[in-house]
Amino acid sequence: MSDEYDGDDVTEEALNKFLPEVRDELYYELISWPEPETREHLLSVLVEEVGEVARAVNDKNGKAYHDELIQVAAVALSMLWKYDEEAKKE
Repeated sequence: MSDEYDGDDVTEEALNKFLPEVRDELYYELISWPEPETREHLLSVLVEEVGEVARAVNDKNGKAYHDELIQVAAVALSMLWKYDEEAKKE
C-alpha cells in the first residue's frame, strides 16, 4: 500500500460528505462528556457503538446504520486524539 494519496474521487467525496457529520458528533461528545475519558472507557463506548451498528444491520434500519457509523467514527477520533495528547506528555 502506497503512502501517497492516489486521487481517488470516492475517498475525497466520502471525506467531504461525512466529515462534517463526524465533526458535529465529536463536538457533541466533547460537550456532553468534557472530562477526559480513560482508554478503557472509550474502548467500551466504541464497542457499544459497533454493537449498535450490528443491530441496525440486523434490523435493516438504514438511518440507524448511518447514524451509528458516524458515532463510531467520532468515538474513534476521540480515542486517537486522547492517545495523541497522552503521547505528547511522554
